[in-house]
Amino acid sequence: MKVPFRWLLAAFVGLASLPGTPSAALAATSAQVTAEYSLLDHGYQDWQATDILWNTDLGPTEGSRGSTAGKLFGDFGATRRFGLFDQTLSFGYLRKVGAVVTTLETAFSPSHQVMPFWTGRAGVSWPVGAGWVLSTSYKRNAYNAAYVNLGTLGVDEYFGPFRIGYRLFGSDLMNSGFALSHMVAFSWYYGDRSDLTLIGALGTELDALPRDSVLAIPTRTLSLNLDHALGKSWALTGRAAWQAEGDLYTRSTLVLGVSYLH
Repeated sequence: MKVPFRWLLAAFVGLASLPGTPSAALAATSAQVTAEYSLLDHGYQDWQATDILWNTDLGPTEGSRGSTAGKLFGDFGATRRFGLFDQTLSFGYLRKVGAVVTTLETAFSPSHQVMPFWTGRAGVSWPVGAGWVLSTSYKRNAYNAAYVNLGTLGVDEYFGPFRIGYRLFGSDLMNSGFALSHMVAFSWYYGDRSDLTLIGALGTELDALPRDSVLAIPTRTLSLNLDHALGKSWALTGRAAWQAEGDLYTRSTLVLGVSYLH
């Protein structure tokens, strides 16, 4: 079974973006704008976020070693959490050599009140035949008072217009605390650039809170993601999600966006 390259991208980026780059942003040379609103309980202020994402081709993605073939992508984001405002700028490079997809990403926040002041990520995914794709990645978040290491292992199976995937996340807080979480996703690709994905996640994650604190918190997440093409150049993206962060708060999120593909 031949797995389309856009499906490899979706599998590698994580489809759902929990969080991550929306799959539509990597479909072709494009620009995307998204707006997020999250309603929190237990007296916490609501969250808002706006992101401007872009992606450009540097040449054929299937290049030889030493070539500049691949995709360059980035994101400028503005986020308000716990009444604090942060800006984030990120860049990434994606390349496919043979059947293997590799990526490098980095991000920084000049304000970093609740966001990491620096993030670095590297990962790889590769098909192993019969519609199966394996993936792994390593990410390091640097906060004012802590460093968090995050590793992932993933497996996906593509059959017809569907995908089912699993991710294992392992987080380490400066070698003083370790947390595991699990994510299962089911996708339906109903068009050339259109897909619907249902995601469930359960486990413990390391979450940033105000006043330079990072805590290990039990978490449960349910998310429904949509990418829908409107002709050849435009696409809509959306996400509705619910997340419980232990006894601290529950978070209900709605994300809406529009993409232009050149």
